[in-house]
Amino acid sequence: MGMTATEKILARASGRAAVRAGETVYPDPDLVIVDDGSRDSSFAVLTRWAVKDARIKVLKNERNEGMNASRNRAIEAATRDDNLIVIIPQKNPAVRDPGQKDLHEIGVRDGSNLSIDGYDFAPTFSIWTTIEECLNPPLIWERERGWFTTEPFSEPEVFHFPEGIGPVECVNVEHEEVVLIPQKVDARKVNFKYGLGAEFINVLKTIHMLGMDRKENVNVMGIEVAPRDILAASLPDPATLGDRMKGKTCAGTYVEGLDKDGKPRAVYLYHVVDNEWSMQEYGDQAVVWQTALNPIIAMELIHEGVWKPEGVNGPEWFPPKPFLDKLVEYGAPWRIREEDASEVQP
Repeated sequence: MGMTATEKILARASGRAAVRAGETVYPDPDLVIVDDGSRDSSFAVLTRWAVKDARIKVLKNERNEGMNASRNRAIEAATRDDNLIVIIPQKNPAVRDPGQKDLHEIGVRDGSNLSIDGYDFAPTFSIWTTIEECLNPPLIWERERGWFTTEPFSEPEVFHFPEGIGPVECVNVEHEEVVLIPQKVDARKVNFKYGLGAEFINVLKTIHMLGMDRKENVNVMGIEVAPRDILAASLPDPATLGDRMKGKTCAGTYVEGLDKDGKPRAVYLYHVVDNEWSMQEYGDQAVVWQTALNPIIAMELIHEGVWKPEGVNGPEWFPPKPFLDKLVEYGAPWRIREEDASEVQP
């Protein structure tokens, strides 16, 4: 059955002792669902249902195995004879860019070579946001597993950023792209790694070790205050550091897989902002300007009727080209760099 019918059954089943499927009523069933090699967001939807209801077990076939094989796999996974088994045949095509045949990995890679005169440690972004993103368990998506978390600063790698920024150590962090991308783009793996650098990582680890990242109040000489607020008050306001800041910041996405001809390909689509340029043109430091630009462009596209959101949508819900064209109009063009695809398997 298709996703619409399946979701109706799951909606009826959630929180209920008995479930009706067709003319049959199943008392207190377990639900074993086999995603038979779908290429859309079906598995992500099913995984969210499984998180809500412990009776739901989701299996994923790497490729379409057919009704009988999927049913047999579900039976083997069932724990009782009265389980309800739902099969989802592959119906929908993959949600991919026409230039890609099979996306193996979508990895957001952000980094910079920014330095700030006069400070040994001064985050270029809010320390509250920095702590939330870097010290919370990072989220990763894999087609076989769905979403899962890992340890902060996991899977370190050195990524070579373009336009003179150079090599920076990147680690997994928590970011919303990992939640949004798999819902609209089919890929084997999605993650987000931020180029913090070894020194910055050590500072954050020390902050955590000392408990200075805590939000719960402590009593300091009769005054209730959160350690994180003390930390934020002790650091300079990132928005005021532009005149002392030097270097560039880069936000981009590394994509590898097979192109439309079935050949291995890897690219890095990126957007670089030079702090000297952003200060001269707009009076804002590079990280602040680059961050603020995205919602401004989104609001323009919505106002112009190019993007037409319904409810709460992420940027992945909309065609990307109008957004990329707007970046060029603002004087900060995006670029694509070809990467080494020698290790990309067919």
